[in-house]
Amino acid sequence: MKKFNFKFQKILEYKECIEDKNRIFFNTQLAVYNEEQTTLNTLVEKRDHLNNERNSNLSSTTIKDLKLFNQYCLDINETIDYQKEVVLEKEKDVDNAKKKLLESVKEKKTFEKLKDKFYDQYLFEVKKDEEKLVDQLVSFKNGIR
Repeated sequence: MKKFNFKFQKILEYKECIEDKNRIFFNTQLAVYNEEQTTLNTLVEKRDHLNNERNSNLSSTTIKDLKLFNQYCLDINETIDYQKEVVLEKEKDVDNAKKKLLESVKEKKTFEKLKDKFYDQYLFEVKKDEEKLVDQLVSFKNGIR
């Protein structure tokens, strides 16, 4: 009995390799996105904390301190706006990496289904050959008697 041999095995292995690379790339992009999102959240928390601190110490501050504080808040707001743009860019990168990953998964599954079909056909042929052999043995035994 011959062993099952999938004629597209090399292609399937290649598709699996591509999927693994795309999965690693997606995870890397997702980690960068999460890091940038964390940076943004930290900046927003810092701004909110500074605003709360200013409001609590408003009676004891001078105009000079308020001007300096206001300039610092403007700088933080500019940084937050820039960071929001970075986060949006990284989100697009994650979406593109996800699309690539899903496409490679789909391609791999196509070849896996094809392999399953070929394997089912192989099993059918093996069963048919076994039934022929059994029929031949039965015919041979009946012929000897």
